[in-house]
Amino acid sequence: MSSDDDKVALPAREQVEFLRREKGCTFELIGETEAERILGHEGRLYRLKAYAKDFETYRDPGPRQGLCIGMDFGHLVELDALDRELRDLMLGLTLDIEESLKNRINRAAQEHGSDPYALADAYLSAVRESVLVDQLSRLDADAARAAVENASGLLDGIDFADPRGAAVAVNRTLAVLGAVTGGRDPDYIRKSIAMMSSSTYSGAIVRRYQGRRMTYMALLELLSFGPLVGFYKQCFGKGGLIDSAGERELCRVNKNMLRQAQSMRNAAAHSDATLNTLATYRNSGTLKGVRRKLRESGVDAEWADRVASVPVAMELAAVLMCHDAFVERGDEREQAAERLSAAAERFGRNAGWFEKCYSVSSFIEYATRMFAIFSGRYRGF
Repeated sequence: MSSDDDKVALPAREQVEFLRREKGCTFELIGETEAERILGHEGRLYRLKAYAKDFETYRDPGPRQGLCIGMDFGHLVELDALDRELRDLMLGLTLDIEESLKNRINRAAQEHGSDPYALADAYLSAVRESVLVDQLSRLDADAARAAVENASGLLDGIDFADPRGAAVAVNRTLAVLGAVTGGRDPDYIRKSIAMMSSSTYSGAIVRRYQGRRMTYMALLELLSFGPLVGFYKQCFGKGGLIDSAGERELCRVNKNMLRQAQSMRNAAAHSDATLNTLATYRNSGTLKGVRRKLRESGVDAEWADRVASVPVAMELAAVLMCHDAFVERGDEREQAAERLSAAAERFGRNAGWFEKCYSVSSFIEYATRMFAIFSGRYRGF
């Protein structure tokens, strides 16, 4: 059988054999009987085998070529558990950041007497203009002309006596026009809010302002993390909507960190696997910027540089630094410190299992150290 055998529903026993044969997996830390139970009852083969990416493979021609070096089933299960621990931690910390950003916008708007309706209008208009500017910068006139001609032909052929055919034609038209729009909608925030009107939790706010201008206070309750970060930057970035020197400086220093924190938050919220990328290295200006900020924040260069080319490591650092910078309340910081201390203990519990896998062992050592550093910082020492 090929390495694609896992794309069919294999019995648990065959999943074990697949991991042994195709990945070189051993079953010493967790035996085959327990592995069969995990794979059979929880259907985790696809997820677990993804962590094999963290292990080096044999490269010399021969029967072991392509097999993972020193990988045990217990390693895969432990990485999956640590991944869940990391996602839960990051989601909790970014929720704190989200609440703090809302409070900071609200406080500054009140202090400076901002018109609640005008502030919301200004942000939504800025978002719309930003998308339009981006669309224009990417526009290929020839491709756009061809797309519009193609779309016109599709629309001319619509037969509304055939509702299904009409719907298919409209969807095809929208897809064709992607050459003009780049697949983006300038009014995506307004439309995403409108779609929340039937929500049990936020629908009442949406319905209250349906067809009317919205206050920024209502808008803050409806924005997801990414647009909220955008609102904060619109308020306090260069030429911002609210004149607050303190927030402007805070935004300037941390705006790139917020972008990285958003990436980690989205991964956590969507239950994406993050720790299957520990052997993925990237040398980008963004990652260098996070490493520089870590150093500036007082973290020793030894730790700041430990896994500076691993994206998930730098996004983790960005979340910690943003939480430290934006979250002011003592109880929230104390609770975060407790969560970080617990994460440090959990990450270190079986760290010895990975002593022969550098990509994993170096990340665990780094993450444990970061949790300890920022736990102490949140507690004020």
